[in-house]
Amino acid sequence: MQLYARLSRIPFLHRYSYKFLFVSFIGIHIPLLGVTSCLFFFPEAGFTALQITFLVLAFTLVSTTVTLYLINKLTKPIVVVKDALEEYLTTQTIPDLPGHYRDEAGLLMLDVQHTIITVDKLLTEKKDTIGLLAHELRGPSNSVLSIVNLLRKEKDNREIQQYCDHINHLLSTQLELMTGMLSILQHEEAGLLGARKSEVRLGEIVQAAVNDLEGNLMRKGIAVELQFAEDLKVLVDKPSFRQVLYNLISNSIKFSHPGGLITINALLGEADDQVIVTVADEGIGFRPTYAEELFERFTHRRRWGTNNEPTNGIGLYLCRQVMRRHGGTISGSSQGEGKGSIFTLTLPDPAGSIHQAPAAYGLAAR
Repeated sequence: MQLYARLSRIPFLHRYSYKFLFVSFIGIHIPLLGVTSCLFFFPEAGFTALQITFLVLAFTLVSTTVTLYLINKLTKPIVVVKDALEEYLTTQTIPDLPGHYRDEAGLLMLDVQHTIITVDKLLTEKKDTIGLLAHELRGPSNSVLSIVNLLRKEKDNREIQQYCDHINHLLSTQLELMTGMLSILQHEEAGLLGARKSEVRLGEIVQAAVNDLEGNLMRKGIAVELQFAEDLKVLVDKPSFRQVLYNLISNSIKFSHPGGLITINALLGEADDQVIVTVADEGIGFRPTYAEELFERFTHRRRWGTNNEPTNGIGLYLCRQVMRRHGGTISGSSQGEGKGSIFTLTLPDPAGSIHQAPAAYGLAAR
C-alpha cells in the first residue's frame, strides 16, 4: 500500500487508472533516458551501434521488470479488499480498511468496509432475534402444556376459568411477540426496496389507526382528542406510517390509566418545511434519562401496561426505522414517572399542504 499511498498524494493522479498510466509512462521512457544519459555523459566511450543496441535491450529489460513490479504493487488495494472479504467470511473478523482515499480503489475499500459492517450488524440482529424467539416462545409453550395437563384433572369451574385466562394471557404474549418479529422482517425488507410514498391526508391515517384500537380504548374507557387541520397532508408510505401511529397510540393506551386522555396533535413547523405530529398521554410516563433507550431493539426498559398488558420492547425500534426511511424523526419525552409521555414525529412537509390553524375535535371511548 506504500506506493499507492505515495502516488495518492500527487494531485493530478486522483484517478486509480492515472496511477497505472503514470507508472507505465515512466517505465516506457527508461530505455530512452538511459541510453541518452550514457551518450551524453560518456561521449569519449565511442559506443558502436551494437553496443547501443545492447544498452537499449538492457534498459528495456530493467524498465519492464521495474514497471511490472510497480504495477503489481498498485494492485495492493484490490488484494487488501479480497483478503478482507475472505477473512470476514472465514472468521467473521471485521477489517479496518482505509477510508480516506478518494479514487476508485479508495471508494471500493470504503464501500466494502461499510458493507461488511452493515452485514455483520444484520447477522448479529438476526442471531439476537432467533435467540429471543427461542427463549420467549419455548417458555410460554411449556407453560401452556403444563396447564393443559392440569385442566384434564381439574373439576372446579373457577379453577378451570383461571387456567383458561392464564392460557389466554400466555398466547396473547406469544402472538404479540411473533407479530413484532414478522414486522421486523417485513420492515427490513421494505428498507431495501424503499418507501413507496404518496401524498395523503393525515386525518385519514390517524382515524384508521384509532378505529383499529377502538376495542382497547373502550375496555379502558380512554378518550382520544385529535387536534390538527382537517386537510393537512403528509408524504408517506401509508401502510408503514399507519403502523407507526398504531404503535404509538397502542402504547399510549397500554400505559394509560382507565379513564385517561390521549391527545394527537399535528401542525406545521416554524419554517413550514416539516409536519410535526405528537401523541401525548397522561399515563405512567418514564424517567427523562430513558428517552433514547426506549428506541433500542429489545429495550430492557420495556414494562407491563397498567392492566398488565404485555410488551416485547421492539415497537418503538420499528417506528424509528420507518421514520428514518421517510426522512423524518421520532423522539419521546416525559417529565418523569406518573407524569405521562409525549412522542413526537417529524416529516418533510409535502408540496400542497394546506396551511391553516388546527381544528380540534374529539373521539371518546368511555
